[in-house]
This record gives sequence, structure tokens and C-alpha cells, in this order.
Amino acid sequence: MKGSTLCVVHLDKIPLGVVDKADGHEVTERFRVTNNLPGAQAVAVTIAQLARRLGHTRIQIAWC
Repeated sequence: MKGSTLCVVHLDKIPLGVVDKADGHEVTERFRVTNNLPGAQAVAVTIAQLARRLGHTRIQIAWC
């Protein structure tokens, strides 16, 4: 059908881990965010702050 949209959602909280790719170790405790706009905004702020604090210049986001 032309113009139809398929939306796939996860209705619960999303668990996240942040790993230094060079050594494979988590750089902070795992945390959960709600699967909505405020949750996505919180993730963006948290990841940017961690990257800045730890001196990382690149961020890679993966879905496992």
C-alpha cells in the first residue's frame, strides 16, 4: 500500500551499556531509559557527556 507506515516499537524500558571499543570494557554502569522522546533525549545527553569526559572523539551506536 502506497503511503502506509510500519512502526516497530519496544514498549518497555531499553537497557543500555556503554563500552570503550578499544578494550571492550564498560565505562559506566548499565542504565535503562524509557522508549520515548524524553528517554532518547536523556541517552543523547548522557552519551555526549561520557564521550567528552573520557576524551572520545567518535561515538558508535549499535543495536545488538
